[in-house]
Amino acid sequence: MKLRDRWDLTVAIVREWGVHAKAAYDWSNDGCSSVPDFNFRRCCELHDFAYRNGVVSRWTADCTLAKCIRQHGWPMVAFIYWAGVRLFGRKPYRWDKRRQYLDDHGHG
Repeated sequence: MKLRDRWDLTVAIVREWGVHAKAAYDWSNDGCSSVPDFNFRRCCELHDFAYRNGVVSRWTADCTLAKCIRQHGWPMVAFIYWAGVRLFGRKPYRWDKRRQYLDDHGHG
């Protein structure tokens, strides 16, 4: 990920969730995986960050994805993608990272 793209994603993470992104986080992403990302790739990158690092609950990550896609003008696509991640996202979500994040921040 280019430095500028990582900076933009960091700003989005702080704005959306109040999480201060650290270099130790997993910054990898695949956009919207195997489905079209139209004009909302950043929404999928934010969702990937949440799933890979456990900085928010899976529910919050999925709802944020839908909200972001709706804000880009795709309300029906937002619902379809939300349903898709709710149905198929349980395994990819890093539950171990979520527990670690909560422990590190005094919520464990």
